[in-house]
Parts: sequence; C-alpha cells; structure tokens
Amino acid sequence: MKIINLHVENFGKLHDYDLEFNDNLVQIYHNNGWGKTSLTFFIKAIFYGLPAKSRGDEVKYERSKYLPWQGGNYGGYIEYEEENERYRITRYFGKTPEDDFYELINLTSGKVDKNEKIPLGEKLFGVGENSFTITAFFPQLNFKSGHNYDIAAHLSGANKYQDDLDKIQIALKSLKERKNFIKRQIIKLEQIEEHRSEINSYNAAINQLNQEIFSLEKDFERENLALDKAKENLAASKEKFDLQNKMYLQKSKISEKLMAKDEQLKSLNEKYINLTQQKHGKNRYALPVSLLCIVIAVVFLMLSIFGLLDWLVGGISIGAMALLITVLFFIYFKKGDKTLLDKNKLLDDIERIKKESQEIKNLFQDIDLTLPDHSVIDEESDKLNAISFETQKISNEIKLKLQDKDEYIEKIDNLQTLVCSMQQKREEDNKKIYLLDKTIEYLEQAKENVSQRFVAPLNQDFQKIFCKFGLAKDYIIDYNLNIFEKTSFGSKMFDYSSQGERDIISFCQRLSLIPKVYTKSKPIIILDDTFVNLDDNMLKVALNIVKEFSNSYQILYVCSNSRCKI
Repeated sequence: MKIINLHVENFGKLHDYDLEFNDNLVQIYHNNGWGKTSLTFFIKAIFYGLPAKSRGDEVKYERSKYLPWQGGNYGGYIEYEEENERYRITRYFGKTPEDDFYELINLTSGKVDKNEKIPLGEKLFGVGENSFTITAFFPQLNFKSGHNYDIAAHLSGANKYQDDLDKIQIALKSLKERKNFIKRQIIKLEQIEEHRSEINSYNAAINQLNQEIFSLEKDFERENLALDKAKENLAASKEKFDLQNKMYLQKSKISEKLMAKDEQLKSLNEKYINLTQQKHGKNRYALPVSLLCIVIAVVFLMLSIFGLLDWLVGGISIGAMALLITVLFFIYFKKGDKTLLDKNKLLDDIERIKKESQEIKNLFQDIDLTLPDHSVIDEESDKLNAISFETQKISNEIKLKLQDKDEYIEKIDNLQTLVCSMQQKREEDNKKIYLLDKTIEYLEQAKENVSQRFVAPLNQDFQKIFCKFGLAKDYIIDYNLNIFEKTSFGSKMFDYSSQGERDIISFCQRLSLIPKVYTKSKPIIILDDTFVNLDDNMLKVALNIVKEFSNSYQILYVCSNSRCKI
C-alpha cells in the first residue's frame, strides 16, 4: 500500500489541508502548535476510525481531542494505491461511531463500498489498530513498542494457526481467571488460626470453669455438711421443745398426783392420830373396871372367909368377877393388838406415801417447768433455711457453669469440625491452584516454544539496527517482546536506562518488527518528533536509518526542531 495524497477538511487544528506523497520519505517540518500530531492521528483515523467518546478527561480520547477547533465537517480523505489500483477512503466523524460516515471508492473501477465491517487498516495491513500503533505508528514522546497475540502470530509465521493461538489464549485467560478466583476465595491461614485461637480461648474458659466448679463443689460439700448439722440441731431443738412441752403439759398432772399424795398422807396421819386417841380411851375404862372386879372378888372372898357371906354365893360371886375380869382383859388385850396392827399398817402406809411423795417431789424438781421457747426452733430453722438457700445457690451456679462448659465444648467441637473442613478445603484449593499453575505453565511453555522460533531471528534483526548506534551494551528481546539488558549481575529491564537509550531501543525494536509483522501489505511508517531526546551523534545515526528504511517503506517524518530535520 502506498499513499498518493490526502485532504484534511477539519481535524484538530488542521483545516482544508492537502498533502502530496511524491516520495517514499515525506518530511513535515513546522513549529510547535502547527498541527503535526493532528496530521499523524488523522492518517491513523482514516484507516482505523476513532474510538467512542468515553467519560473522563476528554483530552485523553481522540474523538474529543481532535474535534475541529474551527467547526465544520470533522474528517477528510486519503487516496492510496494498492495492487495497481487506486482507492479513496473518506471518513467524517460524529459525536459517536454511529454518527460516522465511511466510504471506500475504487477509483480505477468506480466501485463504492460504504459498509465497513472490519476496519480498512486491518484488511490492508493484516493487523488491528493496536498492533499498528505499537509498531509502525511512533506517537510523540511515547513510542515504546508492545506485545499482543496478533503480533506474536505474525512473528511466528503462525497466522494460519491464529485460531488455535486465540483458543490457547482464551484457555490461559480462563485458567488464570479461575486460579485468581480460587486464590481470592481460598481460605487464609489467618482465618484458620483465628478459629484455633477461638478454640484455645474456649479451652482456657473451660479450664477456668473447671477451677470455679471445683471450688463451688468444695463450697457445696461444706454447705451440705453445715446443712446436715443444721438439720441435726433443728431436730434436737424440736425434740427438746417437744420434751419441754410434754413436761410442761405433765406439770398439772404431776402437781395433782403430789396433791393427792399429800391428801392421802394427811388422811393417814389423821387415822393414825385417831387410832392413837382410841387406844387411850379404852384403857381408861377397862382397867378400872378390871380393878373394881378384882376388889369385889377380894371382898367376896374375905366375906366368905370371915363367914360373912356364903361360900357358894361368895364362890359364885368371885367366879363371876374372875370371869368378868378375864373377859375385860381379853377384850382389852384383843383390841389393843388390833389397834397396834392398824397403827403399824398406818405407819407403813404413811412411810410409803411419804416416800412416793418424795419421789414425786424429786421428779417435780428434776422436770424443767420453764415455759418451752419456740424462738430457738425458729432460729435454728432460719439457719437451716439460710444454709439451704446458700446450698441451692451454689448448686444453681454449678449447673449454670456446667451449662456454659457444655456450650463451650459444643462450640469447640463445631470449631474443630470447621477447622478440619477449612483445612481440607484449603488443601483442595491449593491442589487446584497447583494443577492450574502447572497447566498454565505447560500452555505458556507451549506458547513460548512457538514464540521461540521467531525470538532468535527478531533479535538478529534488532541487533543489526541497534549496533549502528555503537552503544556498548547488550540488549535482548524475549518472546513477550520485553527488552532486557544483559549485565554481569544478570538481566534488568531496559526501563532503567536513560530516556535517550530507551528511545533508541524502542526505535530499533519497532523497525525490526515491521518487516515480520506486515507480510500482507507494507504500511506507512509515521514518526512524530521521535528523536528529540537524542544527542547529535545518535540523531545522525537515527536519521540515516530512517533514510535507509524509506527505500523499502513509505515514511511520514514529522519534526519541529531544525536539528532533527533530515
């Protein structure tokens, strides 16, 4: 492909501007602010269009950035030659891609195409806009190259395997996304340790509870002993109270018995006195009568002796007196014996009653006749209730702590189950990540194996261009198109080099890529103030390389510094 001319109706600062491409090397030299960068982006936009306007800083987006300053139709056309036929591509841009106008005319045949399913640049050059931008398009102060699978496919000569490479890339992307998803979801060791810490805290709490329960059980045992003692004291107090109450109730009965004994003793004493009195009365009458009878018997005897009285009458009279005396003595002594017996019996009874009375008195004295005091029972009962309450309180505390202990044990069991599950899940996820890493490694190795086929030739072409600058440094391009400087200490990214060296390295890298990427049709190479950071010696080498490359490629060289003019 070769551009013949172009016309800018309105694009950025440019207005009604025409440019003829009479040579492979077209040089545009103007001061800053003329619109040189607008011209370079106009050419790219004609072939690839402009992206949709996005939110944010409008200066960063081409559709907003190059909106005509002076108004009017936004766009223009380019005429180019391809396979001995001449074409004109016309584009006008609106606020959105839907408002754009596109037309491709084959000026040789007159055929018009207004439907652009694939950007024209991609059809012509065989690469998309991104690949064009990082190879043949050198934007001002930012022309570092890059890597994509479109370029990799061209470099490896694997265009016909592009679908497979795309599938590999899709697979790699899917695998990496899956790996990243698992890594984001994987259970962290901190989470497991956190649960283990919870288990340890619960175990510590259980140990504390065990100590508290042990202490409470000791208290419970002590209180139970005190409770048993209080029960015994209460039972003893009740027994004593019942005994006192019983004795108190028996007090009247004992008093009645004692009074009955006193009455009985009094009665016996009275009988004894009576018996004693009855004995003295009979002696007073019986003895005189007996004496009288004896006197009469003597008188009668004397009378009979002296013959004053007949012996028969005297004998009868004396006999009668003797009989009467005998009877009187018999009666006297008979009654005396009975009275003596009665007196003895009464004395025995009196002694017995006195003894019984004394026993009753002794019993009466032994019995505590104090009124039973229920307050002692109440006091012991209060003590018992207080101890029972304290015992129940301790028992309840033990139950609560045992419940807490059971809850902690259940939580520990659940956490241990959870930790085991988390560990197992983590191990499974780590195995998955390992397998994914291995799969990704093998796929990338396969991709690298394909890419290695073009790395060596690419480095050879890069070195051919780079060595012209005479820099005593060794740079190498890897299969991802990353550039490293080889040093005695190892490799380091070329980003650590000076800006001038980075510009030279990127310039050489791009030029080495162009012949390998654009195998379908040669693109126009656009350089916009590419060498402003080079010193005079490096600039001279770079300009000679540009002139040399213009023998094979059409080049638009734009600069604003007279030092950089070719």
